[in-house]
Amino acid sequence: MTHPMRAPALVWLAVFGSCQQLPQKPADAGVADARYVDAAVLTHGHDHSGVILTAVPLQHISAADAEARLRPTLPAGVSVNRVGEAAQLLIQGPGSAVRVAIEQLQRIDVR
Repeated sequence: MTHPMRAPALVWLAVFGSCQQLPQKPADAGVADARYVDAAVLTHGHDHSGVILTAVPLQHISAADAEARLRPTLPAGVSVNRVGEAAQLLIQGPGSAVRVAIEQLQRIDVR
């Protein structure tokens, strides 16, 4: 017969051991370097250097549809993500490439 405290102790050791193996730094550390710029500012010709994060509201299509249609045509280094079920997308990447992605999204977001 096994001791009743042995199983919980082994579980605790397994959990603690696996936590020690978790990475200390996220794989995409560049996310912290991104700065928020309003999408309207980006589309009015202002150039922004560095990594940009912006939220683009959608007027006519769902965020899921916009993400699916935009993702294959994204410029290099740009990522796009939905904000839950909200009618907006988050776009992140180099400033000029984010501007191109916003322009593509505006052509997609029509009735």
